[in-house]
Amino acid sequence: MLEKKKKKKKKKKKKKNKAFKKKKKKKKKKKKKKNHLLKKKKKKKKKKKKKKNYPEKKKKKKKKKKKKKKRINKKKKKKKKKKKKKKKAKTKKKKKKKKKKKKKKYQLQKKKKKKKKKKKKKNVTNKKKKKKKKKKKKKKNLCQKKKKKKKKKKKKKKDQVQKKKKKKKKKKKKKKKPFKKKKKKKKKKKKKKIQQQKKKKKKKKKKKKKKHLKEKKKKKKKKKKKKKKTI
Repeated sequence: MLEKKKKKKKKKKKKKNKAFKKKKKKKKKKKKKKNHLLKKKKKKKKKKKKKKNYPEKKKKKKKKKKKKKKRINKKKKKKKKKKKKKKKAKTKKKKKKKKKKKKKKYQLQKKKKKKKKKKKKKNVTNKKKKKKKKKKKKKKNLCQKKKKKKKKKKKKKKDQVQKKKKKKKKKKKKKKKPFKKKKKKKKKKKKKKIQQQKKKKKKKKKKKKKKHLKEKKKKKKKKKKKKKKTI
């Protein structure tokens, strides 16, 4: 339907342009003719001036000229009337077209409004659905949260029980193993003994060194005495 209308409009425009071109051509032709007539008139006038003055002939010619002028004016008036009529028809057509356009615009707006209303209605139902879905999701999440909490609590309890058990086991193990303690004690004793032996050795060495120094000193003294005696 819209394509048909567009085609019609295009055809109309083409027709209008053709008429306008024709009119322009006609006007140009008329102007050319008028200019030609004016030139002719001027030539005639010049020729007339050159000729002798014949009053009677002149009078007749004047009358003829007046008649011709009257006829031209009548033609002009008719043309003016025709032009006015055409202009009136054109404006009427324009007004009709404008009215049609306005009506079409109004109908389109009405259609759009209806569509918008329908969409709004649909959106309201969608909103309701979304709200319901959200509520359901919230409920589900709360349930899951509760379940998780319960699970956590259970796990905590289990862990505490296991911790307690481990502690008990450790205590029992500690109590059960006095051998470890004995071993530790033995190790300590051994370490002490080694340290004491080291100390004793050191002392012995020191004593030996002292004795040796003393003997050295004695020998030196003896040697000195002997030397003195010989002198």
